[in-house]
Amino acid sequence: MILKCAVIILVVFASVSLASPLIEASSPPPMPSVYSGSITVGGVTPPDSVVRRVGVRNECVDNCVTAKMGDFVSDGGIVLGGSYSVTVGPPNSSYVSSDVTFYYNDLVVADRTDRFMISPTFRMVPNFDLVFQALPTPTPEPTATPTVTPIPTPSPIPTATPEATPTPANLS
Repeated sequence: MILKCAVIILVVFASVSLASPLIEASSPPPMPSVYSGSITVGGVTPPDSVVRRVGVRNECVDNCVTAKMGDFVSDGGIVLGGSYSVTVGPPNSSYVSSDVTFYYNDLVVADRTDRFMISPTFRMVPNFDLVFQALPTPTPEPTATPTVTPIPTPSPIPTATPEATPTPANLS
């Protein structure tokens, strides 16, 4: 009886193991880190971010701070009154222990970086002041050189050449 139960359990286990697809659980993304502090660009306080309202949140459009780790790029962090705040929340744990590099308007890199750490809750990183070099001087757009529009020379209007009217000849 015990042997029969063991065989049945073994057959059921084998059939379930072979028939079931392998299910891999993916881990949840790590909790984000929120960086904030003062910001200077080229030695001066940058202008406030330009934002647009998307649903219930503000989305940074211009004058933004972003954080990059490998191929991950954060949403734009907002600059307001000389301070910034940016949330760094990568999609999976492969980014843990990666270097976090900060960019202003995706043009200049901050003078400091951080290492992304895993945390059981939101990781708040206050007083993480960022200093950026001056923005590069934009290349001026070439202006078109005005060209002289030729003024058409009036053509003489042809006039009819008068022809002598033939006179009848004397017929004698």
